[in-house]
Amino acid sequence: YSGSLLKYSFSEAHHIKGVDVLTLNDAGTFDRRFEPLAPKRDLRELTGSLTELTDPAFVATQDTDDYLKINLTDGEALMDPMGKLKKIYPNILHLERIGFVRESTRAVKASREQVKDASVADLFSEFYEAVREKKPTEAMRAVLKEEATCAQND
Repeated sequence: YSGSLLKYSFSEAHHIKGVDVLTLNDAGTFDRRFEPLAPKRDLRELTGSLTELTDPAFVATQDTDDYLKINLTDGEALMDPMGKLKKIYPNILHLERIGFVRESTRAVKASREQVKDASVADLFSEFYEAVREKKPTEAMRAVLKEEATCAQND
């Protein structure tokens, strides 16, 4: 297998594709030189947060028409990241969320009875901790407690 002249897999993103040019000398020997090929669009990977990858200063350093695999590092949920990125990078072939875990993939810890008996503040705290991987602040808990009190009085 001689390989391909173009990159066809993201595992080849860092490869330099090209051809060997052989020149036959008068003495019957040959010289060999490697000529790299420059495709119209390269195949590359970008990694960063949505904010970083859409920052105009960063975008100015990029060939935005390349074929891209984008690895987003944002830990929180995002609204239409592919749509926002496609406006800048029209040839995205793959978008991956690294470090982001969907709530549906986490184990459910509480039974129905536990949820039924828990306070809104406790349920929020457990949800917040599962999604953000940190405890809610006291200010957040105070707002929830105040809202729960208002709801009970209505």
